[in-house]
Amino acid sequence: MFLQWVQGYEVDAQTIRTIFGTVSSVFPVVDTWQLRAADMLLISSMQPVVIDVAGLRRKIAAEPFRRALGVAWKVDSVEGVLGHHVVRPEIAAAIARSNGDLLNTDDRTIIEYGFARSLSASVRFDTADLIELARGRGLDRPVVQGEVDWQRVEEERGLLSAVDGSQPQFSPKFDLASAHRSHAVQHWVSGEFEAALRDWRSQEAAPRGPLERLVLGELLADKQNPEAEKLAESLRATTPVESDCILARLRYAQGRREETLDLLQSVFVRHRSDPWAIDAPVYRALKLAEMMAERDPAVASRFFGILKEPFAVRSLDDSRQGVLVALSHHLEPKRRCVEVFDLMGEGVPWEEELLGWRVECYRAANDPRSAHAERELRDYLAHEPVTIGSLVKTP
Repeated sequence: MFLQWVQGYEVDAQTIRTIFGTVSSVFPVVDTWQLRAADMLLISSMQPVVIDVAGLRRKIAAEPFRRALGVAWKVDSVEGVLGHHVVRPEIAAAIARSNGDLLNTDDRTIIEYGFARSLSASVRFDTADLIELARGRGLDRPVVQGEVDWQRVEEERGLLSAVDGSQPQFSPKFDLASAHRSHAVQHWVSGEFEAALRDWRSQEAAPRGPLERLVLGELLADKQNPEAEKLAESLRATTPVESDCILARLRYAQGRREETLDLLQSVFVRHRSDPWAIDAPVYRALKLAEMMAERDPAVASRFFGILKEPFAVRSLDDSRQGVLVALSHHLEPKRRCVEVFDLMGEGVPWEEELLGWRVECYRAANDPRSAHAERELRDYLAHEPVTIGSLVKTP
């Protein structure tokens, strides 16, 4: 068995076709899966593979698979795992046949040029298109032996993109309850909690996996619902950052200020070494810390010190630095803002408000770089888009 990772982003369909054709030239069976929403895994073999559902359930319930699936994929069931399946080998074979003899070899690395060409392409490959191609032919489900809730598999597949902070994919196979749950997650990703809770309460099922427990936990936390605490604790073993995000929102809603601050600190410190946390709840934790700091310079100073250190794999780096800039407005002496711009280095985003604050900051600190900062602000303003009317001088 041979496993090949393939990026499903910033690539065109022809390059994907060449990859399928090349792998299929050696392996007659190529089953396609997703690791995340835009990362594919081609599982290639000489003989067809049938998934033993009962055996898979046993493995998922045992370590290290139980924890690994909860941490990386936010799933805890057979259906959650099968939701990562994309298309059956018949689709890969059809794509390979259409590719002809155009193969990637050591001395003809056409895939390398294909990826470079894709950077400027207006039409790119999308894994969802591959799923739709297979769905229309009844080839979007893996071959299994045993009972599977295929409606839930379809939902889990749709939730994949939500883990990466994008809108979940809606499937034409959804029943009414599935549609409500999918819409609830869509609203949650966008931060529209009232709409999300309405959709969730329009169906009767309890949350069935880690992601749904996270979604409902955040929604109920804002309502001071004690069920949020239970949902948070159910996530702690595999997703402690998200667990603390839920509890921080709950304690804030309950008016328990000091506990909220401690939990937010826990979120930020944990995320320095945990690269698997979902962005959406952590981003909301950042904005909550920023809001609480507006009312209390001591809080601003506390989180300023904590957030100077980046999260794992530079997750949410722009958002974290944006909050640092906001916190620096509330600190004395004002020159502490210099620390923020030192952390940014040459990568200060060219935004009028931020460039203006840098000028004020350097002036207040008597920093010799203030003249350079002023020049860059003037340069930015000189190149701002203008209306056609402002360019024409009328008599």
